[in-house]
Amino acid sequence: MFLSALVSIFAVIHIANCEGDVVELDEANFEHLTQLTTGATTGDWFIKFYAPWCGHCKRLAPTWEEVATELKGEVNVAKVDVTQNRALGKQYGIKGFPTLLLFRRGKMTKYSGARSKDALISWAKSAEATDELPGPVPVTEKAISGLVKVLEDLIGVLNTKPIPAIILIVGGLLIGIMLGAIMCGGSVEYRDRPVYVQQPKGGAQQSTANGPPPIDNDENKKQEPKKDK
Repeated sequence: MFLSALVSIFAVIHIANCEGDVVELDEANFEHLTQLTTGATTGDWFIKFYAPWCGHCKRLAPTWEEVATELKGEVNVAKVDVTQNRALGKQYGIKGFPTLLLFRRGKMTKYSGARSKDALISWAKSAEATDELPGPVPVTEKAISGLVKVLEDLIGVLNTKPIPAIILIVGGLLIGIMLGAIMCGGSVEYRDRPVYVQQPKGGAQQSTANGPPPIDNDENKKQEPKKDK
């Protein structure tokens, strides 16, 4: 109970410090601020899932700010850039932009009405969420989403600044090859050639640490039987 209250206080402080009244959520702070899966009381959330290139999203942006100001203290109004937070888009089944979802009392529902200020505010105050919340995205899905984002960023850099990007890629490959060569070279195992120690004649022969002692040719000659002439 105390932990839930503490989380709620930190969430309120973070929301108060945000520029404007629309809270910007991402994969790092989404659960921390909303507490949707834990059930902590951070309030109701009206969240816009959007893409920066979407024309409808751009036209809705100023209206969304007005909605956030009007609902301040009653409903938390937020936004998520799905192009930068693919895992969240995957988790909540975002197929088009903008998608407006209301989260209330542990459930969610999708808005499909007019996108005017009055219509959005009236619906956010009175709508009942009926859909169950989805489970968390698997770690593999998050990893794939992160990889796709990195590749898209790389392609964007190649399109805008091709020469520096090519130099960076070639430099990275060369460094990787050098490090691989160093690591492979350090793993070679060297073995000493076996050294045999000859024991004094007449003494007991003992095996050395590197193997058995060599055969004494003189001893072999002594053991040979003499032939009759």
